[in-house]
Amino acid sequence: MSKYGDFEVVRTARLKCKRANDPNADAEGMRVYTYLKCPHCNTEDLEIASDNLKRDQHTVIRDHMLICPPFTGERPSKRGKNTTSQSTAIVASGSEKKHKDPAVASLMERMQELESTVSSQGETIAAQGATIAAHDAMVDVLVDEYGMFRPITDQNIRPQIKILIDQSSTVSTAMVTASDAERMRKQQEVLLGQKDDVITEQKQLLAQKDAELKSAHDASQAETARHQVETARHQAEAARLQAMMKRIQGEREAIESKLRSQLKRQRCGTSKSLLSQAEQGQKAYVVKHNLLPNE
Repeated sequence: MSKYGDFEVVRTARLKCKRANDPNADAEGMRVYTYLKCPHCNTEDLEIASDNLKRDQHTVIRDHMLICPPFTGERPSKRGKNTTSQSTAIVASGSEKKHKDPAVASLMERMQELESTVSSQGETIAAQGATIAAHDAMVDVLVDEYGMFRPITDQNIRPQIKILIDQSSTVSTAMVTASDAERMRKQQEVLLGQKDDVITEQKQLLAQKDAELKSAHDASQAETARHQVETARHQAEAARLQAMMKRIQGEREAIESKLRSQLKRQRCGTSKSLLSQAEQGQKAYVVKHNLLPNE
């Protein structure tokens, strides 16, 4: 178990060697690689050659812990920094000696400048790595606590692309013989024939559907025309009945006026007849009883 946690072996794969002339490759140019899983970021792309697992495991884990985003412990120092300082010290001690050759002195000064530039760039890269680690830690909080999507970066997409490329490179290409080609051609012809049959059947179904839709449309139009004729007939019948009722109403009003006139005349005639009869009775009574006055 490493001091940075338990890096367990998750799988092994037989892949094409990374170097063209790798002496550890087999007859087919392949080599077995072991993949470790980081207990902090759960990545499974820590690749080590299986026959060098014990020798290179510590170095691979150490290099990964320099850039592992979720890791919050003390990170290891970058490799080569001490070497750089040592070489700088050697160059500095060597530069203290005066060289009679100007070309050697100029070369030593150039080497010092390059070492200084490399050291400055290393410090800048270390600062950028710390900033990226802090950013990744904040992204982990946003992903875990607030359900945000993790951004797609070169760091988390490149291992998957590499695995797919390695897996695709291990697939052996089979030789296609003439009989296989003929069989594939016949299968393709059968598939094309089946496709044509399906297309023909679909066309027939579409034609049948169009005929049914046209028939339904014609029936709907005929039913609409029949309803229009029936409506016109009902409207004409209603107009005829309305005219008949108007005529009957007029005839009724004329008859009622005529009857009222006749009743009025009859009433007037009856009154005159009764008055005449009363006058005649009175005259007869006066004559009978000799009630006329004397002259």
